[in-house]
Amino acid sequence: VPIEVPGTFDVPPGETAIVENVLPTPISSSTWICIRTSKQDMSVYVDGTLRNSFSTKLTRPFGIASASTYLFIELGPDDVGKTITIEMTSDSSYSGVMRSILYGDKMGIIVKIFNDNYIILIFAVLMLVLGFGTVILSFALQRHTDNPLYLRYLGWCVIAVSLWVAMQSKMKQAFFPNVSVTSAFSEFVLFFVPISFCIYIDNIQKRRYHYIYLFFELCSLLFGLTATGLIVTSIVDQ
Repeated sequence: VPIEVPGTFDVPPGETAIVENVLPTPISSSTWICIRTSKQDMSVYVDGTLRNSFSTKLTRPFGIASASTYLFIELGPDDVGKTITIEMTSDSSYSGVMRSILYGDKMGIIVKIFNDNYIILIFAVLMLVLGFGTVILSFALQRHTDNPLYLRYLGWCVIAVSLWVAMQSKMKQAFFPNVSVTSAFSEFVLFFVPISFCIYIDNIQKRRYHYIYLFFELCSLLFGLTATGLIVTSIVDQ
């Protein structure tokens, strides 16, 4: 059945989708293709020979589906006219999803990926520096004043947001060795944002509405622990 790439075709979760095509001519040496998986186990064959695959089924500590990542496959002049086969399996709603395929020099592909995502990375780094700077400055100033400085709680909030942005980035595999744990941990980090923000606002308002903010903090903590427990026990996926 002809399909368009990128695109989505009807494949029930748990079943394997197979996409085939004939490699065009010419193909120079050191040519690569790059495919972004979408919570899928993926294997790429050229003329029946496995070239590369990605699956965290045997290595992920928890979760239902493999995390999304970039899969690189090297091609050469001898591959001209051969059949390339892509097999994708997912138990998630991403079953049958086919992302764009990048083709060319490996470094050129990496530069392309970086150019598409560098703004988010710079944003995450700047927020991380700002957050740590705020926390360090708050503790340093606290030693020279009798008034408590609550700005550090806002700093922890910014740090949590920056970590979540970095861990959700499409380039996280370049910085974190285990993308499955990183994806799950990013959701857990996000739950600290409302908690630290509520503590900051509560203290700024001199605890006039302390029990209201405490209620929201406990709800965020309970929701975070519940969601983490569901992910760790593989009842749901992140």
